[in-house]
Amino acid sequence: MVLAVLALHWSPGARNAEPGDVVPAGDLTHFRLAESGLRIELVAAEPMVVAPVAMSFDERGRLWVVEMDSFMPTIDGRGELAPVNRIVILEDLDGDGRMDRSTTFLDGLVLPRAVLPCYGGALVLAPPRLLFCPDADGDGRADGVMELLEGFGGLDNPEHAGNGLLYGIDNWVYLSQHPLRLRFDGSRVEVQNTPANGQWGITQDARGRIYYTPNSDALRVDAVPHHYASRNPHMSGLAGVFAASARDQTVWPVHATAVNRGYQPDVLRPDGSLRAHTAACGPAMYDADLLGHSFRGNAFVCEPAGNLVKRLTVKDDNGIPRASQAYPDRDFLTSTDSRFRPVNLAVGPDGALYIADMHRGLLQHKNFLTDYLRDLTRQQRLERPTGRGRIYRVVPSSHNGGGVRGHVIGNASNEELVATLGHPDAWWRLAAQRLLIERRAKGLAGRLREMMATSHEESARLHALWTLEGLSEVTVEDVLRAMESPQPAMRAAGLRIAERWSDETRVVRRMEDLTNDPDRVVRTQAVLSVGAIPNRERVYVDVLGRHDADAFIRGAVVSGLAGRELAFLDQMMLAPEWPKSGAQREFASLLADCVLRSDDGQRAGLVELIVRFASASDPRSTIVMSALGRAQRIDSQAPRMLSLAREPRGWTDLMNSGHPSSKTAAESDWFLTWPGRPHKDPPRKLRPLTDAENERFNRGQFLYGDCHACHGADGKGVPGLGPPLAGSPRVQGPATRLGRVLLHGFEGEIQREGVTYNGVMPAAPRSNDADLAALMTYIRRAWGNGADPVTEEMVGHIRMLSKNRKTPWTTEELDAVK
Repeated sequence: MVLAVLALHWSPGARNAEPGDVVPAGDLTHFRLAESGLRIELVAAEPMVVAPVAMSFDERGRLWVVEMDSFMPTIDGRGELAPVNRIVILEDLDGDGRMDRSTTFLDGLVLPRAVLPCYGGALVLAPPRLLFCPDADGDGRADGVMELLEGFGGLDNPEHAGNGLLYGIDNWVYLSQHPLRLRFDGSRVEVQNTPANGQWGITQDARGRIYYTPNSDALRVDAVPHHYASRNPHMSGLAGVFAASARDQTVWPVHATAVNRGYQPDVLRPDGSLRAHTAACGPAMYDADLLGHSFRGNAFVCEPAGNLVKRLTVKDDNGIPRASQAYPDRDFLTSTDSRFRPVNLAVGPDGALYIADMHRGLLQHKNFLTDYLRDLTRQQRLERPTGRGRIYRVVPSSHNGGGVRGHVIGNASNEELVATLGHPDAWWRLAAQRLLIERRAKGLAGRLREMMATSHEESARLHALWTLEGLSEVTVEDVLRAMESPQPAMRAAGLRIAERWSDETRVVRRMEDLTNDPDRVVRTQAVLSVGAIPNRERVYVDVLGRHDADAFIRGAVVSGLAGRELAFLDQMMLAPEWPKSGAQREFASLLADCVLRSDDGQRAGLVELIVRFASASDPRSTIVMSALGRAQRIDSQAPRMLSLAREPRGWTDLMNSGHPSSKTAAESDWFLTWPGRPHKDPPRKLRPLTDAENERFNRGQFLYGDCHACHGADGKGVPGLGPPLAGSPRVQGPATRLGRVLLHGFEGEIQREGVTYNGVMPAAPRSNDADLAALMTYIRRAWGNGADPVTEEMVGHIRMLSKNRKTPWTTEELDAVK
């Protein structure tokens, strides 16, 4: 199979850049495109732009770029926090497709992460703050800085912190790897809690579904809106949120690649090329005409470690968009230049695919850099130069070379903007929607309703609805019409918006009807939206009777039951035959788990439920008893004490009854406490920490802030990033295991609670033994863990035992440590 090799002007062959070569910006012969009908063009290069990491087009066709030039300025990261980074605005003045002017909008920044042009200025994510920077005179330079939010990471650990600032079709702004979404009206910001999904980059499809690319996973998707996963704080996740979209992670670089774990078996092919994603990031969903019909709805994903951009075709599979390789043995865009580092993508107003190339040899952050890659980087002379950057675009070979200069709508009238909501390209539709809302164009509600009723384009109808919502002009009649639409995306959107009318009888009745919709996503959304209405357990019972085998539906029900899980479990178990199927038992366990994560009163009620069923010799008591044992970690070396609001009625009688469940109840009883209960020492007693150990524990709690991004503040882990530390047998095993991990890192596959994690954990960013002892003491005693504290001397001993170690530890090696 022949790969098409293309350049700014057609080239009959590609030049293979040698490791260490610095390829001039104008030389595009190192690129290879998988499609013969496309070509790649240089749009901008240093010094006009340096180290681009994120970009966004505004309504004037200008390209706003985040520069992160201080990222890893040396192989040891010295000087990384220097305030030398910028937000720049690039302009194509003559319409030839090349940028002619670069204007510094904002400088003096430390590791900035995202920009979103809006309201005549821009939102800028510059950790630890989210800023709004107005540009009232339109000269391309910020007139000032308004601090909107704090609490953003990215200074100590740039790879694991919030980024994105994606304007969603629902008028919320979304972030990757940060636990909130926000709405901004030009002066005030509203926030709502969400899961902190993703890693670097975020995108959306024509329906507004959000996609992420967490490193070794090419594409994940929120098949249902992810804020519902945070509605019930007792849930540990919501089916359909952060769901796997791409299952095949194979990549096809065209040369040997220098990657962080290249020494591990099966990371590289025999020819030295990367086998699978290890740095997937910066995705873009393509919803435009320029590249051709076959590209519409495709996902493009950067893989900077392999010097390539991947193309995935996406098709719906029972409510989940499934991504497949577009080519069986190659990737969309590849390069032989080891410094080609595509880190973010954007679809421009012209329909071209734009590629931000950070352009440097070393992309791995010091927190995760292995000795293997450090040595290889030096051997191949890749640590220098820095201070470079390129932006490219992919266009059809027949393209006339025109740029985005004529693709502007900033001066369009409001009537013209309404018409633009029907544009075939998503960029135009979203830009028109945003501008109408920013202009507060309320006088056009009638035109928007007309578009909803008469447009032949599904996307136009959807954008018209969300524009009404953003203008606060949407009515009950609008959402009722949307919920009657033959278009599933319109019905789902109507349901979401209708939640504000949960006291309107017609709306509630239609919501309930849609819980039996033939479309899986619509009926799931209906169940989620019903959760906004008080006392709708009757609807939940009905929908579970029809769809309890669907994990989406089970999760949606629990999402709406915060604080009422026990009452609902009790209600469901009134039916003697429930739960019968495996799915029903799983749902009962899910409800019980939620109760056990709630308050003392609910937990006491759950134990009384156990008593009631066990006393009647009802085998269903084992489902709830098992949940209690899991919450207490009865089978671990350090069981967890659970507090109850009162002594559970009948509990003592059950333990003394000689009933088959008495023994299990007695085991759990050791780890239950309630007001007034005399203290008793459990059979596996933990000795109290001394004053000095408590001081060490408190210091470790502070230091653990470095670990939140991957393992969670609660130690429960983060999907796709790091496994739970709470209840971990390796954390609570010999201190020499945890010490080795903190000193040298960990890599490879690990399984916890049915989830497989596969990545690399760096050595702890702490060099002295006292800090490491404090961190280990905290981890081994927090969240119900019950291992012994660690001393500074113990860390010194572990350091001596592993002083010759150069690579991270693996599961097999750690399990052999005694």
